[in-house]
Amino acid sequence: MNSNTDNTYYYLSLQCKGVVCSIELNGVVIVEDKTGNGINADIPVNAWIMPSGNVLTMNVYAEISEDNHLETKLYIHDNESMRPTPKVTLVETSYPVEPIGILPLTIPLPILDEKLEYIPETKLWSEAEQIEELSDQDKTELLSLAESVRQTMDKKDAAGTYQLLRYRFDDMARADYHSPEKIKEVAIKQYEWVFDEASSETTSEQLTIENAKFKIAADNKLALLHHETGREAVVFTDPINQDITAIDIFASKINGEWVITRGL
Repeated sequence: MNSNTDNTYYYLSLQCKGVVCSIELNGVVIVEDKTGNGINADIPVNAWIMPSGNVLTMNVYAEISEDNHLETKLYIHDNESMRPTPKVTLVETSYPVEPIGILPLTIPLPILDEKLEYIPETKLWSEAEQIEELSDQDKTELLSLAESVRQTMDKKDAAGTYQLLRYRFDDMARADYHSPEKIKEVAIKQYEWVFDEASSETTSEQLTIENAKFKIAADNKLALLHHETGREAVVFTDPINQDITAIDIFASKINGEWVITRGL
């Protein structure tokens, strides 16, 4: 955790067990429990906090045991603590809820703008164009963007992969008060390591319009591209090392062009 006590850090927490669920921030699934085995996590979310109009959404899909619970909250971290600790709770909710409804259950919770403190100086929210709907051309261009990432990674081109994701790395670094140049160095080294460790049996498949799923999120500033199964748009599977490398394609239109701007 950054030790700068003057900075503002937003966190999303989830404690759950016995329920298949997901928690969204501004339409993006930040954390999910696909099995119901349980999660206890506090996740930094500065990069997903918009200047206004933020919404936390709890989705509960199924119960897998009678002993089940879910608690989630969005909060501002207390910088006097060395571990994620709420100083101000912006919004929270829990499950089971009363009255008990039929699953699946979706509960959106708007976050009051006046509760927000300092918003990190990122570029996305001011530079991205509004996306009212995705045209066939938009979908083709998003798929082409995903394929460019896949092919560049397939060539084991670490610098090229970083360049395709540069806006994402730079802007998310700003959100967490880090130096984009330092993040660049770390990212390229990380990709070099991943490519060096990958076996010759590593494979990937091109995402197509037939098996792609599209969603508009974050106040119509972000297009999310996934496989129809819900997995990431770019996935490399290494059967020898039993490893998977995946890249989210979350893109925005900036100056008329689709650019990868965020990722998990």
